[in-house]
Amino acid sequence: MRSLLARIAIRKFVGLYLGEHEVCASLVAVTPLGPVEIVSRTEPCQPNELLGTIEKVLNSLQGSRRRRLQIAIGLPNSRVFFGTRPVRSGADASPEGMMQKLLCSSNVTTDDLTIDMIKSNVDKMSIATVGACRKKYMAAVLGVLQQCGAQVVRTEPSPCALVRAAAKQHHPPRRAKTLLRIFLGADEGMAVLTVAGLPLAWRSFAMPSFSEGMAVLSAARTLLSQSQYYEMSTPLDYAIVHGRPDLHDRLQKEGLPTEIGVRMIWHDDPVLGGAATALGLALGCLNQTGPAFDLSRTMKPRPSLRDIFPWGELASECMLMALMSLIVVHHSEKVAAAYLSVQSQCEGNKILASSDAIQLEKEKADLTKKLDSLHKFVDSRITWTTYIRGITACLPANIQINSWQGDGALVVGGKGQGFKSLKLAATAPITPAGTMPPEVAKFIRLLRTQPLLKRDFPQAELTSIRQTQTKGDRPGKTELTIICNAIEAKNKGAK
Repeated sequence: MRSLLARIAIRKFVGLYLGEHEVCASLVAVTPLGPVEIVSRTEPCQPNELLGTIEKVLNSLQGSRRRRLQIAIGLPNSRVFFGTRPVRSGADASPEGMMQKLLCSSNVTTDDLTIDMIKSNVDKMSIATVGACRKKYMAAVLGVLQQCGAQVVRTEPSPCALVRAAAKQHHPPRRAKTLLRIFLGADEGMAVLTVAGLPLAWRSFAMPSFSEGMAVLSAARTLLSQSQYYEMSTPLDYAIVHGRPDLHDRLQKEGLPTEIGVRMIWHDDPVLGGAATALGLALGCLNQTGPAFDLSRTMKPRPSLRDIFPWGELASECMLMALMSLIVVHHSEKVAAAYLSVQSQCEGNKILASSDAIQLEKEKADLTKKLDSLHKFVDSRITWTTYIRGITACLPANIQINSWQGDGALVVGGKGQGFKSLKLAATAPITPAGTMPPEVAKFIRLLRTQPLLKRDFPQAELTSIRQTQTKGDRPGKTELTIICNAIEAKNKGAK
């Protein structure tokens, strides 16, 4: 699936690594599932054949369609002047000024160099990372690329691209800020000290057979001691080794993690080489807003409107507008079909066909008034029978309801308090001791807990009690009067 999306992708970028003895290129396509590498090429070359090899590699990537390529260039360590220094207040913080402090050669001046600088904060200390290369070399490379019709996105040192490729394939541990990345190749290696993903220093080293551990340890200690000149107080969080999986077990047995004094993570890739560097260069084109070096910034021609126009955003907006148009058209068709259906029904109705619009509007107004009056009547009336059902559900067997009376205030025009109460008259037999039966208290308690009465008449009180004497064959009874008041009545009495 990813390979298919890569073939039809619109946005494609090329990473071009210019090594001392080889030229490596990587073509990466941007897909919804992430970047996909389509082609990776490596061509050997001699120093005097560099420009011709670049043209040969680019022509093979363009093919017969002659598509304009967007390229990121990577320079080898031997072609780059690189250094890191703390930025002190009052000092010259320009790229030229910082590079002049880093240069220790009398035959190299800043006028012969194209310089770029990245500022960052490490432990609340402002750090300037400066990179440069000779203008003559850069002008020759840019001239060949311009002849091939390529657009240069950026030019950066190759270790920056290698670190980017490693971070893309293997994300560093969470909250790990200072890392030492060690890249191992067939017979050489490179150690890079990074802070928040930005390389501060690197060191290349040879790896003699069966002495690889000593070479790695020497380069790591050199970089760690060099970081003291940057006034860094942050300890090293992890050391991550990339490449040469055949050496991992032996380096661990030789005690390399203990000698470096930091936790180590081992990965099989990327291996130190031009292919991984070219891939990292192409991946850097995907995010052109992040901090990165561009040593060709001042030497590139100004981009045309065609190059800087947001074609991708325009395409996405057009697709969104087309989708919204389809939805609106579909909805309008449904509305039109519903309108035709209602229109045909109205034409088939004899009453509607025989009446004019004015008469129908008048009948509609009359019916609306009648409906409003009905709603006012229904909303203001009290359905007392529902409360009687709840009362009979709570009624004990030996208590009899003689009468009930419901009182409610009439609400006219939305005015009035709407107070209401429910009065019950009941009789209960007298106990042999001549006292009120206990079922009366139980009955009142059930009235207070009955859901419907509890909602509308929460106040159930025994207001009067009267006993009748036994006359003839009629036994004596207790006559009770219970009044259930609504919550509004309670509030009114409280006033």
